[in-house]
Amino acid sequence: MLLNITTVIAMIVIGWVVWVTVQRREKSDESFQDKLDQDDERARRGREAETAYRQAQRDRD
Repeated sequence: MLLNITTVIAMIVIGWVVWVTVQRREKSDESFQDKLDQDDERARRGREAETAYRQAQRDRD
């Protein structure tokens, strides 16, 4: 039980550190949101390509 509690506390601390790091990065980098938006767009195109590929596979079979 002590191991479980320690694990949960460690996960909370790691999450907090990551959150603080991202917040600092966002404040210091003017183009950070643009980079995130570009990454989202790239992911969307990838999902659409994957969907089209799977649809083509189903149509072929």
